[in-house]
Amino acid sequence: MKIFICVICIICSFLCKNLYTEEFKWVRAEFPIENPKGSALYNKYYLEDWDFNMDADLQLLRELENNTTIKPVHKVFTVKLENLDEMVKYPLIFMHASDYGVFSDNAVKNMREYLNRGGMIFADDCQATAPEQDRFWQSVKKVFEERVFPGKKFVEIPQDHPVFHCHFEIPLGIPVVVGAGHPFLAMFDEKGRIMVFLASSDLHCGWLRNMAPVKRGQSTKMAINIIVYALTH
Repeated sequence: MKIFICVICIICSFLCKNLYTEEFKWVRAEFPIENPKGSALYNKYYLEDWDFNMDADLQLLRELENNTTIKPVHKVFTVKLENLDEMVKYPLIFMHASDYGVFSDNAVKNMREYLNRGGMIFADDCQATAPEQDRFWQSVKKVFEERVFPGKKFVEIPQDHPVFHCHFEIPLGIPVVVGAGHPFLAMFDEKGRIMVFLASSDLHCGWLRNMAPVKRGQSTKMAINIIVYALTH
């Protein structure tokens, strides 16, 4: 198994040399959440929650450039899930919120088409204000299993999967930063490619400079691995 992983990593590295010649654009999905206005988060930051603390995203992009040959654009792009033509311009779409996501039928159809065309979605639960700690995680799991791909299920990713080894070695699997410690889940396509990453432990929070060094390092490395995996699969 170790030999197999090493071979996969070598292949990924070869593919990355070609892919990294173009600038990488990091994009967040825009979508409604349940009762955003009137919440403590909205009143304090005047945000819709899906766009919470983009400074962390910019910090991740700096680490991505410092630790790989990827050349990121140092800007957080946004895309509405109602606009498939814009979605398909990006190989990876990041979704982040602390409350229940609200997804229209058109957004559901577009996510299905985007993923079937080879795109990937990385959904990460934010722990800013949610007392249940996994409301966004619950809503994403529900919409993908019941509406985007009815009948498909999220499964826990084994620790020997290439996503934990394709750039950095992360032998213990996904780190828990804050919040609910659900296993790191993925929804696979028929060929075994990960289409959707689902994390409940707020990796995004770990990218901030004020996070403890160990958690910051773990969460940043995990996110970089996800980006590398998305670009090479």
